[in-house]
Amino acid sequence: MTLQLARDAALERKPLTYEDMASSKPFLFTIGPNKREFTMPSVLVAAQSPALERLVNGEFKEAQDQHSHLQDIDEETFVRFIEYAYTGKYGDTNDDDGLKEAKLLSLIGAFSEDEIEVAAEPEPEPEPVRSVWSPQPTKKKKCVRCGCHRPTEIPPEPRIPPQIPSSPTLFQPLGEKFRDRVSALAVEEKAPRIAHRQGSSAANSFLAHARVFVFADYWGITRLGGLSLQALGEELKVASIGLSVVRDRVVELIEYCFEDAKPEELVKLVMQYASFKLPHLWVSEKFRGIFEDNKELSVGLVESIVQAAGSG
Repeated sequence: MTLQLARDAALERKPLTYEDMASSKPFLFTIGPNKREFTMPSVLVAAQSPALERLVNGEFKEAQDQHSHLQDIDEETFVRFIEYAYTGKYGDTNDDDGLKEAKLLSLIGAFSEDEIEVAAEPEPEPEPVRSVWSPQPTKKKKCVRCGCHRPTEIPPEPRIPPQIPSSPTLFQPLGEKFRDRVSALAVEEKAPRIAHRQGSSAANSFLAHARVFVFADYWGITRLGGLSLQALGEELKVASIGLSVVRDRVVELIEYCFEDAKPEELVKLVMQYASFKLPHLWVSEKFRGIFEDNKELSVGLVESIVQAAGSG
């Protein structure tokens, strides 16, 4: 899926009439492990992409039964696809609550996106200098069985991760490249927005847009893929990752993108964002674990920073 294909699809999309949809036989989808049922006019499904047209009208069993079970798709993502199929958009495109919240978070405490400081870790207390002859530190602990006090070893201090300095000369060029990439993703003047709702996975709108993109990429729905990638990039651009609630959402997005194979365009966008926000992300223990466990992520981030340092 390319950006040009998405733009071409936006121009070539032919609206169906109400008569087309009302006279079309229904196609049944059962979604996810709960097999929740959704019905759409088969002509509407077929109009979304060549792959879906073959699903509905081809020689497969699904076409004969007019039914398909999509085990790996979550219900909220599929509902957004249905909304897009009927209206050409999805999410709260007429309600900018999601964008307003992201901007509001970036202003809390008079912070701006580029001025938020990484939370400082407490300084460890210096350890006393000991020789090989020095006794190990001990403390008294009451014995449960006899009530006496016996010496026990003091547990080691918790490991404090090293800090990554937020160098403007190093990370600012990476941020400019990311913003340029997002600007180049524009398919529509106004990208979809998803409001953050309690009790819903849409509380992480980054993840919601990413899942829509993965669905669209799999089924070849080029315009929907372009819209969702544009929306993800624009929300990341205004997000204030210095705040823990936003940082946690970004880490969830990164985990999703690198837990198994995802489309290259999505991975590149998230990788580029993570590279210039690395000092903020490094505060997260969960992110450090993902960084250590995933070679593609760690190598990609290091390469981005080395290239930026070399061109600086």
